[in-house]
Amino acid sequence: QLYNDLFYEIPSNGETNSHEFLVKTSGEYINYDQVQEEIEALREEITGLREENLELQVEITKFQTGEEIDVGALVREAEAQTNDAEASSRNSTNNTNTNSSLVTGGSTTRSTGGSTGGSTSTSTGGSTGGGGY
Repeated sequence: QLYNDLFYEIPSNGETNSHEFLVKTSGEYINYDQVQEEIEALREEITGLREENLELQVEITKFQTGEEIDVGALVREAEAQTNDAEASSRNSTNNTNTNSSLVTGGSTTRSTGGSTGGSTSTSTGGSTGGGGY
């Protein structure tokens, strides 16, 4: 109860004796910047592994079906999904830590045939997202 009372008595902003000051000094105390750098390095590694996984999925699909897959289109689609998820997360009023995952699978549909409109569908695997940050 005392903590809650004091919490609201402390000014939000200010160079000293404020929540802003506490956040800055606490961040320094727990090496927040170093932790953020490690998180960013891990995210970059995850991105590289996802790209490698996609390349392997494409190769497997190409081997199984003999069809070429437009990897660039798949990557652009996955990036758009990730950007949409990140924008949605930033705009959300929910304070839950959300994890956007890069979806690099699903199905790719190509139209074959002329006016008859036949189509074939090629799956490149599932999603390669995951892991909480």
